[in-house]
This record gives sequence, structure tokens and C-alpha cells, in this order.
Amino acid sequence: MKTTLSILIVLSAWIFVNDIQYKVSLGKSPDCNGFNFCSLTKDNSLPKKENEVLAFINVNDEKHIEFSFIKRSISDQIFLKYFSTGTFILDEDFIISPEISEALKIDRNKLKLGKYQISDSYDKYVVVFTY
Repeated sequence: MKTTLSILIVLSAWIFVNDIQYKVSLGKSPDCNGFNFCSLTKDNSLPKKENEVLAFINVNDEKHIEFSFIKRSISDQIFLKYFSTGTFILDEDFIISPEISEALKIDRNKLKLGKYQISDSYDKYVVVFTY
């Protein structure tokens, strides 16, 4: 029993240490309006702007990337614009920077335009994008 509990504690600590929170600026370049990602960075040291949310990113397979948007980082205004309909819209392809592509260990660097279902989890909104 003690061994199982110890293993679970170590695994939980490892998972939390290795999860990287990314900062996602919502909107479309150059003025960050519209429906898309304006930018995606690993730098969380600066204060979050109104259109920015935090997310964990996991690569599911060679065609799908899962973004888990952290609810507590989403303002009411951002929720109403991007998450309230249950569908996340990318109105054009989004190019992932080489730095982020390398961090995620992916060869393709483009999220494809489209409408993506939003799954509501306890503390996050999950969207699986095609890339």
C-alpha cells in the first residue's frame, strides 16, 4: 500500500513539473481581432494581457494537437467571444513558431482553419486542433 502511494505521489509530481503553460493571445494578427491565435509563446513571466489565456498543449498524434485552456486565466469577455458557443473557430491557418514546434517536437507547424468542438472539463476547456 505504501509503495503504491509513493509511486502515485512521484508520478503526480513528475507530471506537474513537466507540464509547460503556454500563453495564447487570441485574435488575428496584426491587431489581434477576429477568430484565431494572434500569438503563442512559452514566456509566462510578463503580466497577462486582456486577450491572453494560459494553456497546456499536448500532441495527440501526427495530425492532432490538444490545447487545454485554463479556465481561471479566461476573462468573461474572452469566454463570451471564443468559448461560449461550444465551438472554437480558426478563421485561417495559424503558423506555429519554430521555437514552439521544437518544444512540442512536431514537424508540421500549421493549425488548420476550421471549427473545433470545445470540451468542458472541471478546470479547463479542451480543444483538439488538426495540424
